[in-house]
Amino acid sequence: MKKYYIPLTIGALALLGGIYYYLTYYQDEEEVASLYAYETEVDDPSECASFEVYDSKRKICSFECTSEQECDDLQQKADEEFASWADELTNDNTPVAEKKPSGDVAIVARYSVTPTETIVLQSGEDGDETRAIWDAIRKLSPDTLSNNYIEVYEVFNEPNDDTLAFVDDEDGNGKWRIAINVAGYTTSSDRENKTTIIHELAHIISLNTSQVNPDTSPCTTLKLDEGCVYPDSPLHIFWSTYWKDIQNPKFDKNTFVTEYATTNEVEDFAETFAFFVLKQQTELGTSIKDQKIRSLYSFPLLVAIREDMRSALSKDIIRKKKITTRY
Repeated sequence: MKKYYIPLTIGALALLGGIYYYLTYYQDEEEVASLYAYETEVDDPSECASFEVYDSKRKICSFECTSEQECDDLQQKADEEFASWADELTNDNTPVAEKKPSGDVAIVARYSVTPTETIVLQSGEDGDETRAIWDAIRKLSPDTLSNNYIEVYEVFNEPNDDTLAFVDDEDGNGKWRIAINVAGYTTSSDRENKTTIIHELAHIISLNTSQVNPDTSPCTTLKLDEGCVYPDSPLHIFWSTYWKDIQNPKFDKNTFVTEYATTNEVEDFAETFAFFVLKQQTELGTSIKDQKIRSLYSFPLLVAIREDMRSALSKDIIRKKKITTRY
């Protein structure tokens, strides 16, 4: 089966924004005050900052905004962070050189993934580092995606390989493997790692069995190794609008969000999806690449996934900025 990769040098793609959420409220006669909180899942209460409260039942550290203005300020800082991620990706002129892992890739650990997103070691060595990487994937992946379509999580160690991550349906059963190169992951920035995960999840979002019919005969739509893409799927509409009549595309900053997006329609969709998660609609112009990003808003499923991803990353960003401000 075909594998979908993203090179370390690309830094992968990008995401994330929604941030504080409504937690509860209280009434004081005529006054109703909103209360907002930010939560972080932890393994131990020692991971909580001094301004956070630990919930032992849920295993979370949380803090509340002292005012609505503070929430707005934190949201703005997160949005500015996302915008900088998009700018960095847009200005990345690193040549595209997709290098696929060899057949003798050194597997560190292989896990099965349960429908509740728990990982169970199947082979190799278990460890805190590999489980921390899965935790990052789990937080970014909507439950409906990871619960239904991810069955294998794999970690390999190839220091001389440019591939940071890949996903594939290795046995053609409609369930996916997500694999991470721990050598690259540990030497990349948190920003690069998270945007890479978003890019790889975009492949599963667009190529799972709700989007692609494994039966390829006859195929009257876009035909891929995974099968025939359903005509009303986001990927097929994306392909028919922007790729159907294109052969050997050349990079044009007004047409593609990154140089890597010129690889094929599948990679262009994943790259565009990352910018869709990262950028606000108000930041989009009239270029073809911005039209591509804007077109994804017509799919309620993608909009819901975008909000989930932005919320997950926003909370991380806000917490870090809050800690930096306090210390």
